[in-house]
Amino acid sequence: MHVIIIGAGAVGLHIARHLVGEGHDLVVIDVDEDRLNRLAEKVDVQTICGNGAHPDVLARAGCVKAQTLIAVSHQDEVNMVAAQMAWSLYQVPQKIVRVRDAC
Repeated sequence: MHVIIIGAGAVGLHIARHLVGEGHDLVVIDVDEDRLNRLAEKVDVQTICGNGAHPDVLARAGCVKAQTLIAVSHQDEVNMVAAQMAWSLYQVPQKIVRVRDAC
């Protein structure tokens, strides 16, 4: 299954490790290239440096073939917009979004 994870922090790393262990094809997106490099040293994933809420970045990540998008960046707005873009533009069937500030 092709999965896109937005956010290469601690949560994104944990999820990536778990999904790679299950044999999934992963792409991780983050704006911090150093964070992506550290993640790539620990987990066998493709990485893309960019804003996960941008349509071009989602397209480069293979959103057209993705079954799941998991948005766990540190910015709630990026997570929510990325999920909406994944559905509106690419009809990604499953979207999981972390929202840190419920207010």
